[in-house]
Amino acid sequence: MTIDEAFDRVVRSHWLLIAICILLPVAAVLALGSRQPATYEAVGRLQFGSTLASSNVEADAASTRAMGIVTSPGVVQQALSDAHLAADPVKFALDHIDVRRVGVSPVIEVAVTEQNPKTAALIATSLTNQLLKFANSADRKPETDQIASLSSRIATLTEQRDALIPRLTRASPGQQLTIQAQINGIQATLADNQQQRSSLIVAAAARPSTALLDPVRTPSVPLPMNTKQLAALTGLLGMIGGLGLAAGLEIVRPTLRSPKAISSAVGAPVIGHLTLRDLASPARAVAMTHIADRMALLGLRHESSLAILLSVRLEDQPLAVEMAEAWGPNGNLGSSHRLQCVALNGQWVEPGDHPAIVIFSPAKVRARQLRPVQELMDSVDWPVLGVVAYQRPGRFRRQSKPADHTANTAHAANTTYRADYPVTHAQTRGGTP
Repeated sequence: MTIDEAFDRVVRSHWLLIAICILLPVAAVLALGSRQPATYEAVGRLQFGSTLASSNVEADAASTRAMGIVTSPGVVQQALSDAHLAADPVKFALDHIDVRRVGVSPVIEVAVTEQNPKTAALIATSLTNQLLKFANSADRKPETDQIASLSSRIATLTEQRDALIPRLTRASPGQQLTIQAQINGIQATLADNQQQRSSLIVAAAARPSTALLDPVRTPSVPLPMNTKQLAALTGLLGMIGGLGLAAGLEIVRPTLRSPKAISSAVGAPVIGHLTLRDLASPARAVAMTHIADRMALLGLRHESSLAILLSVRLEDQPLAVEMAEAWGPNGNLGSSHRLQCVALNGQWVEPGDHPAIVIFSPAKVRARQLRPVQELMDSVDWPVLGVVAYQRPGRFRRQSKPADHTANTAHAANTTYRADYPVTHAQTRGGTP
């Protein structure tokens, strides 16, 4: 199958299905988008330290840490209470709170989306303040506790040392040595604690702090509704789904939907295509004349004396008989150079010495309906002049004369297509189909 044939059978033949698969989702998205209320976003910008991240992983770690803080249920519940909004903190955090980093910089944005702009601003302000408080104080609690513990120990040691110093003047020489040794031990411990406290204080001072760069403001412009982009994406997905459905239908029920496709299937040219309903119209008479002339020319090429019309559909055999009479030399289009033409209608037909076959088929036919004709063509091994395509027979019969009684009787007597053409290679060797 060529690309053109595949396009014709999948796209052109099922364009309505594909169009429905595209238009229905797009219409649904546009309708739902038009009913969505306006949403506002309040944003606060903070800086986590002053050192640039060395990689995206490090930058993501900082933003993820901030996200973990501002989406904690307790933090979100406090923000909702400050905004006097009753909502589930877990669900609100998932649907309305976002933390975005700015490149690989230590700058992050805390964003809150809500239908009410004032509510969004109140919640974003509360979350930003809580994040600042935790990052600058609660996050340093171990260091603060250690510094406080060292300060307490330094104060205790200082009191002990100061209490021993006056005793040196009243003590005996032996006791003075003992007291002096105690004072020296306390002084060494005191100096070590003071050094540890100084190191912790210097480290805490050098540690980067979180600062508020841009306070939260009440938004005045709603977020843009990405309805058009979503509709375009939905249309693309619908087109892919429609193409898949069309291809599936062609796999399950392959259909030949044009004379060209039928011609490719049987390996014969298209002689003509009858598309007019009025059998007596001048345009239809011209088309019939052209078909008869082409059949005559093709018969000369194959040295055939008789053209046998094989109707693809059993119910169209009376119409094939009528067409054969019109195309023959004695028909209403008759001329001496016309090729003898008959139609198989469940009755015996004398093939003569050099018969040829003309496929008489609807312009749209299922592949399985064409198989009996192809089997007959393979069995008799006669040349195929071509394909004559036509519209559904019902359109012709509304304005054409009914077929003769013999043809109708034979048509009613046949029950299956294969029973009409019981031809085998053994029979053709005897000269009879």
